[in-house]
Amino acid sequence: LRYYIALSACALLSFSACEMQEEMWGKKPTSNTEVGALTLDVLAEEPVSTKAAVSTADFPIVIKGKDDNIKDQVFNYNSISEFPAAGLTLPTGTYIVSAHSNATLEKEMTKPYFQGEQEVEIQTKVNTQATVNCKMKNTKIEIALDLEFQNALSEWGLTINDGSNTAIYFSSTDSKRLVYYYFEGEVEKLTLNIRGKLKEDGNTIYDSMYLTKKEADEKYDDVSNCFEGGEALKINLTLSKATEGKITLSATASILFTNHTQEESVNVVFPGEEEETPSEPITPEEPSGEGVNMTCSAFDTGVTFSNSVENLPEDLTNIAVNITAPSGLASLKATIIAGNEGLNGLLEESLPFTNRELIGDTEIEGLLASVGVPIQMPTQGTTSYNFPIGQFFSMMKIYGPTVDADADETEYDPDGKDEHIFRITATDSLGNWLTKELKVKITK
Repeated sequence: LRYYIALSACALLSFSACEMQEEMWGKKPTSNTEVGALTLDVLAEEPVSTKAAVSTADFPIVIKGKDDNIKDQVFNYNSISEFPAAGLTLPTGTYIVSAHSNATLEKEMTKPYFQGEQEVEIQTKVNTQATVNCKMKNTKIEIALDLEFQNALSEWGLTINDGSNTAIYFSSTDSKRLVYYYFEGEVEKLTLNIRGKLKEDGNTIYDSMYLTKKEADEKYDDVSNCFEGGEALKINLTLSKATEGKITLSATASILFTNHTQEESVNVVFPGEEEETPSEPITPEEPSGEGVNMTCSAFDTGVTFSNSVENLPEDLTNIAVNITAPSGLASLKATIIAGNEGLNGLLEESLPFTNRELIGDTEIEGLLASVGVPIQMPTQGTTSYNFPIGQFFSMMKIYGPTVDADADETEYDPDGKDEHIFRITATDSLGNWLTKELKVKITK
């Protein structure tokens, strides 16, 4: 009986020892008898020095063997408190120690995400101290509304596009004013598309612009041209008045770099403006066209048809402008210039189509459908879109012939234009843009 009890106790002790060993190692140790120890600390680098320190108490930790003979050595801890206080015994070799915020990194988040890793060499009978410095992977983006902006608009929306398939959206319909956004790859430009409805007359106005860091970059050697994790970007939405007195939308921006305490200006660039002085002068109004393309069978010839035709042929109603942007469409604006008084009245009273931003514009979809023009508007980031201009022709025919510049009917158009004009401007996520016009003449 004594022998049996002793044997059982030894077996239980042996089992407990193996269980503890597997709990500590995560798996059975390698046959390598040369071992050392690892002690660990995890820190988070706070990007803004005036903020409180970031707690890393709940950061998950992973330790992986890098050398071929220890690649099977993998240890996971839910937090630093689970890591052995006296150190983790490891076979000698090189390990990668990593830690990150207790969350999944997503493109848009409500809090910062930190991540870091450290390569560690474990030597025989040496206690190696490692510190994993976790840096912020996403960027703090905050928007503010100028008082004049708030007072003039009954509603507004802002889209920020970094060239990926995901965009950030702020609007008057929710309270979101701050996000943490993860930029994948090298992003040198951010496209802003702003929409607002004026309280005074109910008209909807649009504008787009781009943000770059080039000007601020010149002040610090450790800052790149790209928007990066750890930075804090502030965007202030404002109003400005064009020379003709019309209210337009605009923005100002500033940025705070990692390990710096002074905010720096961010360039706000409008389509067609030159950011740098080119080696050879280029007319600012000349579109770049690089990266954006628009094709249509009627661009060169225009469209002409008789108002007396009862049903327009399909080759007319199927005319479309094909717009391609390999890096993704950031903005698509359209203006319709009426060639007779009837259509001009419609555009002024109930179908505003002056520099209209079409991307995601469900309002204009409804307005067009009400006048017999069913068109689905493009989405942000799409690489190809067919703008079915031919769908407008039957509606335009209702308002009669366009003004004939050779006849006496020139009261409406003092410049002598005798056609409706579609003016389309497409801009991609990299800031390339292109403007083209299509003319439609309706005879008697």
